[in-house]
Amino acid sequence: MYDAIFLRRILEYEAIEDSIKALMDDPSVSSVLINPSASSYSIYNAIPATKRAEGPSPIVTLKATKNLVEMQGMRNAHLKDAVALCDFLALLEKEVSMEGHWDELSAANASQAFRRQQHHYVQPSFGTISGFGPNGAIIHYEPSPETNLPLDTSSLYLLDSGAQFMDGTTDVTRTVHFGTPTAQQVRAYTRVLQGQMEFASIVFPAGTIPQRYRDTGQEVSETGCVRLASLLSYLYEDGLDYPHGTSHGVGMFLYVHEATRPAFGIGEFVSDEPGFYVDGEYGIRLENVVEVVEFVTPYNFSGTSMTFKETTLVPYEPKLIDTTILTQQQCGLLNGYHARVREEVGQEMVVQGLLQGYAWLLSKTESLC
Repeated sequence: MYDAIFLRRILEYEAIEDSIKALMDDPSVSSVLINPSASSYSIYNAIPATKRAEGPSPIVTLKATKNLVEMQGMRNAHLKDAVALCDFLALLEKEVSMEGHWDELSAANASQAFRRQQHHYVQPSFGTISGFGPNGAIIHYEPSPETNLPLDTSSLYLLDSGAQFMDGTTDVTRTVHFGTPTAQQVRAYTRVLQGQMEFASIVFPAGTIPQRYRDTGQEVSETGCVRLASLLSYLYEDGLDYPHGTSHGVGMFLYVHEATRPAFGIGEFVSDEPGFYVDGEYGIRLENVVEVVEFVTPYNFSGTSMTFKETTLVPYEPKLIDTTILTQQQCGLLNGYHARVREEVGQEMVVQGLLQGYAWLLSKTESLC
């Protein structure tokens, strides 16, 4: 059904329109599938209305749904990524606290250098976002020699980074403070963390995203990012918000920002990344990649239920968490996550002989509430 010329040939972008027009003259071509929300007006108009079949691309679903080997590869990649990132953050915290000479660029480069030591590392999965203080408030910031800031103990540091391993693609964001955070920073970080845990713990019927978790008026298309209303409620309670999507698909040794489908199913990996930003001062973002998994419910009137399981295994910063505003359920989720990080990542760090990083990991994953 979809055995078209464009699945067999790779064309230069500038040649697409002429190729489409030539294809339209082929009498054996009865129709061409195109998604209006994911195509330019020019390409859309290159296909005559009589031959235009509108709908989502089946390639999106095929890419999003990983097979068993790919699923295990993604888990393996994220474990290696966590080992590298924990070892790096341990060193960074120690040296910045002792007034070591670190800046945004050197930290970005080192985050990949530590990953490079892991098996099957290939390259970064995107340009590292390494922002200190005011630069952390720039959502898609990448450091340059002109903007590069030194790291010190005066403000928050946001690191959004990832890698392409042969067996999987990673994308993780952590925000840390090497000194003493302000009460506002702690409160905002905790609100972001609450939202992230809310996303990861939702339960929903297979093949759907529950309407009550969507922002009012927010269309979830195959090319867009999901923005979930329930996640935002904790920030809204404090009069806070963030101007970006909450979730995007993640490829398997492919594009790190894959399309988000209107419905989630087994084999999909998506990001969970709320944030908060104060222009000119600091930024907070926490990002995990989560896997869609089956959830056992007492009843199955709506069929199989789904939830998420964290694939990213990197500790949160305890000094930035106000446990007094966490619910009992959230305390359990946080402690459970840290226990899992301690067990899975810690064991691998010991195997690799990364004892300084392991000691750091233990200090960050103690029970908090």
